[in-house]
Amino acid sequence: MLLLPLPGLSTLFVYGLPMTHDGVTHLMRIARLDEAIRQGYLFPRWLPDLLLGYGYPALNYYAAGSYYLVELLYLTLAPSLYAAFVLAQALLVILAGIGAYRLAYDLLAERSPQPAIPALVAAAAYVYAPYLLINIYVRGAIAELGAQMLLPWILWSFRRIWRSPDPQAYVWGGALSLGLLAWTHTISLLTVPPLLVAYLLMLGAGRADWRPRARYSAFAILWAMLVSSFYWIPLILEKCL
Repeated sequence: MLLLPLPGLSTLFVYGLPMTHDGVTHLMRIARLDEAIRQGYLFPRWLPDLLLGYGYPALNYYAAGSYYLVELLYLTLAPSLYAAFVLAQALLVILAGIGAYRLAYDLLAERSPQPAIPALVAAAAYVYAPYLLINIYVRGAIAELGAQMLLPWILWSFRRIWRSPDPQAYVWGGALSLGLLAWTHTISLLTVPPLLVAYLLMLGAGRADWRPRARYSAFAILWAMLVSSFYWIPLILEKCL
């Protein structure tokens, strides 16, 4: 799984970032975020140097989880923000493939005695899906790429809550992955929860033990709301006030 996405990512490492729709915008915002963090503002909502120096509340409404991933890589591994941006996209694709593999393996294990190979094929289909690659090479949409990384992990975690003999072990995985989605891509946060509820209803259909597993699922969703509340509560308060 670590090697599978590399051919699709090779262009990034050989030729560098292409001129995408939003890539330069994201790099400018990340540079301003890096400046704010170095000045002691861990979660700035206003970036004063944008918009010709007038400032812009970009992080007030734009989920910045992927920006913080770039910043973390810049502070620890990468020699520049540019290199950190490239490395972050590669890491997100690799994690997306691993999540897709685990989800597919879990689905196929109930029907096939040897699910590894078809699960690997499913993971390859996910990391080489045109829309995922377009988000890298055409749109430069690192936030949406982050959401695509999280989706299989969310589905896998909540599926394990309903299928595992020990559902409690997967509650924190579901809470963390769903909470990170809230902080990574705002539009996905509007579309994924209704689909997740439908997914949970499908998983619970016909199960005699649906009540405790529904409680674990609700607990995971509640904790996802709590761990991401630092982002969405100020938005709601500002809108109401």
